[in-house]
Amino acid sequence: MRASGALSRYQEIDLGGRVGSADPHALVTLLYDELLASLDVMGRSLANGGVVHHGQHGRAVALLAALESGLDLRAGTLASSLAQIYRQMQRRLTAARNGDAKAVAEISEGVRNLAEAWKSIRA
Repeated sequence: MRASGALSRYQEIDLGGRVGSADPHALVTLLYDELLASLDVMGRSLANGGVVHHGQHGRAVALLAALESGLDLRAGTLASSLAQIYRQMQRRLTAARNGDAKAVAEISEGVRNLAEAWKSIRA
C-alpha cells in the first residue's frame, strides 16, 4: 500500500471513530472541521497553480449536503436561512471546481464564521 493510500485509510478510520462517538453538537462541529480541511486543500491546490480534484470537490459538496440534511426546517427561520447558505455555497463550489480561487476563499470564510458561531454555542 502506498503511503498516501495508508494515510487516506487511516483518516477514514479516524473519522469513523470520531463520528461514532460524537453527540449531535460535536458531529456538526466535525462536519465543519472536515469541510474547512477540504476547502483548505482546494485553496492550496489552486494557489499553487493546480486544479481542484474531483474527489475534494465532491467531498466538500457532500459535507455541505450533510450539514443541510441535519437541519430541522420546521424549527424556524434560522434553519431555513442556513439551508439557503449551504445551497449557495454548493453553487459557488462549481466556480471553485473551475479554478476560481476567490470562490474557495469566500466559501472558506463563510464556513469559518458559521463554525465559530456554532462552537460558541457550547462555550
